[in-house]
Amino acid sequence: ADQPGYQEEATSSVNQAMVVAGRPIAILLDTKAVLLIQQDDYQAATNLLQQAIALPDGIDARFRLHLALAALRSGNFTLAEQVWKQAREGDIAEAFLTDYEREWMLELDHAMMQSVEATAVDETS
Repeated sequence: ADQPGYQEEATSSVNQAMVVAGRPIAILLDTKAVLLIQQDDYQAATNLLQQAIALPDGIDARFRLHLALAALRSGNFTLAEQVWKQAREGDIAEAFLTDYEREWMLELDHAMMQSVEATAVDETS
């Protein structure tokens, strides 16, 4: 999932792993969701990530980063804001992140700052 251009092979591999596992595993759901994000299927990614986070092994802060981004890009700003706040309050700053995850953090921070600024303008109007 970390190497764009290999999505088809990666998707096949993660689907096989999910079948072999025989039960939902958060990291596999997250991996599939990242592939969906890279394919611009944000709603499907959001659904998988919500499932991943609900699992006992769904505690990785990166899952919340991925969910916040998928929610933001699918137009669900409320969910994006809520989950991004949780990720920021958690240990996302200390997590090992890929280059694209760092870019996603910047995108989310920018979107949240724009929201704060828009709210401030609305309150002064």
